[in-house]
Amino acid sequence: MHEGDFPQNGNSCKARYECDRYAKSGFLIHDIKLSCSSVLSNTNLSRQNHLLPIPLKLGFKRTPLKSDVFHSFRDYLIAENLETFLMDVIKTNRSKIGKEKSMQHFTALFLAVILFSNPVPPSQRHSTGAEFLPSDFSSRAFKHIVHLAGMGHRQAGTENDSLTVRYIKEQFEDMNIAVEIQPFEFKSFEFSCLSFQVGHKGYDVVGIGFNPYKNKRVYEGTALLIDLKDPEIRYTREQIEGKTIISNNWNGHFRLLQFKPELIIYVDSRSFNELKSLGKLSFKLNIEGVYKKYKSANIVGRIGENKSSSKKILITAHFDTYRRNNPGASDNASGLGVLLELARLFKKMESDLNCSVKFVAFGAEEMGIIGSRNYLYTNTESLQHCELLFNIDDVGGKGPVTVEMAGGVNGISERKCVSQIPELLKDHSWEGVISYWRLLADDDLMKIMTASNHPQWLVDVVNKSIKELGYDIEPTGTQGSDQLAFAQAGIVTSGVGIVSELRHTSKDIPEKIDKRSLKIAGEIAAHVVLNTLKRFRESN
Repeated sequence: MHEGDFPQNGNSCKARYECDRYAKSGFLIHDIKLSCSSVLSNTNLSRQNHLLPIPLKLGFKRTPLKSDVFHSFRDYLIAENLETFLMDVIKTNRSKIGKEKSMQHFTALFLAVILFSNPVPPSQRHSTGAEFLPSDFSSRAFKHIVHLAGMGHRQAGTENDSLTVRYIKEQFEDMNIAVEIQPFEFKSFEFSCLSFQVGHKGYDVVGIGFNPYKNKRVYEGTALLIDLKDPEIRYTREQIEGKTIISNNWNGHFRLLQFKPELIIYVDSRSFNELKSLGKLSFKLNIEGVYKKYKSANIVGRIGENKSSSKKILITAHFDTYRRNNPGASDNASGLGVLLELARLFKKMESDLNCSVKFVAFGAEEMGIIGSRNYLYTNTESLQHCELLFNIDDVGGKGPVTVEMAGGVNGISERKCVSQIPELLKDHSWEGVISYWRLLADDDLMKIMTASNHPQWLVDVVNKSIKELGYDIEPTGTQGSDQLAFAQAGIVTSGVGIVSELRHTSKDIPEKIDKRSLKIAGEIAAHVVLNTLKRFRESN
């Protein structure tokens, strides 16, 4: 075995590579013979490092390897002293017995260390690696999904929303995790009457894009047709900015936001095709409505609060669904299920953590990240010590695995935990709870919505975590979920998504969940958090 035989991929451990390469061939060394007459020297291992010097003279034979056994062995390799020790042995034996036998002795010696040493402490064993995730992690997370989706919709302000809060609280309590419910109220504008005319004919409106909090209720003039269902048509900001748009795709709202129209009126396909034939579109829109109050809550599970370090990490997910026509299995019962099972896992590791970890389930995300905005406003002092917020949203799909890490640091507040969101929108929804309208953002709000807080250390931590796991991911900037509220306020954020194409539909049901995606999301979240904790230790 030569130095050049190892893959040159950054932090990959040479010892781990050789162990992996041999084990993946499908065999496991066993029947190790030890002679007490010879003790290895030239090592850095000692009882202080929880490993014993190992007598040498080894024989071996091969038997089929079980993958679960192999993964438990890899767990031990995390201890850096063990890696150094094994490499010392390789170098010592290489000149005496040649490449092939050196590999055989190395592999047998590795197992001897595992079988005849004291275990690596949990704090080291869990410092990296996904192998400690319980074998029933995905199935447990899926049970939460089945229960939550079985309730039907969980829209903010409804009875099912309250039942979900109770369920999450009970789950934390069953895990012996300290839990707190933080209720909040918010306002939303709801239509009482809506009339839309083009020329002398009235048309039904599917939805509206506007800002109801500016209190403008009558719009009239000339409108521009935008066909969002035709992929060949492209538009520019100059064509759309400040104008009224009539469009045929409510789901394309966020594509139009960036072009800054004054008003968007969404109609059905039949009406849209009819309007195409009219030429100039002179319109009038009258809006009547009232402000209504709704209630929801954030649920906070806390572990490690007695740690000497004031640093905190938040793992988060929202629990509400989009409107009342879908059970929200992937969006976001999947994220909540993964969060709850990560809480169970980290609770078992509590004594080995070097800072406190909070698990926060946010309410009213779908109405404009209301729960996370409220949490930011009401927990400012505690959030001053938040080093990372990792969000889990819509992770039950089969699509690409996205992890937030791109975009650098831009658009954030000059002072940590100070929100840049306008006071007018502080406790108001950005979408109707009952009525179909969505907020149109001005320049200041668009800047906030595109803010990112991904410093280089976070990029390094995510890259290290993904390399350890071996997954293919798509790096992204800040997505439009709860982490946005914190990123714009200067808190470092990341998140994982494995989006279901059925999100926000009645077909977002448990039967469509990809259970493997639940495990992937859990592994990524755990790795990023644990590698962040490791960074804390190394910086002290």
